[in-house]
Amino acid sequence: MRSRRVRAGHEDTTGASVAVREAAHAETPLFEARVVVYMKPKNVASHQKQESPIGALKGALDAVERQVRKRRAKLRTRTRGREAG
Repeated sequence: MRSRRVRAGHEDTTGASVAVREAAHAETPLFEARVVVYMKPKNVASHQKQESPIGALKGALDAVERQVRKRRAKLRTRTRGREAG
């Protein structure tokens, strides 16, 4: 569902990869989530470590969504600057 929000109205994304794994040899359970969004011109990636797999995944998704929004805003600003000039 969240990936649909990232893609909505945009054609710059081509796919995504999500992986959640438990860290080895930890005294307390620790999970690491990695999310990669394949987009033009460069991919966006994020990872998060937390004690629950859901928490790690939510943190990684939040971070990657924030990065995608920031990149799109930067590209919009750059494109508007070229159109004005």
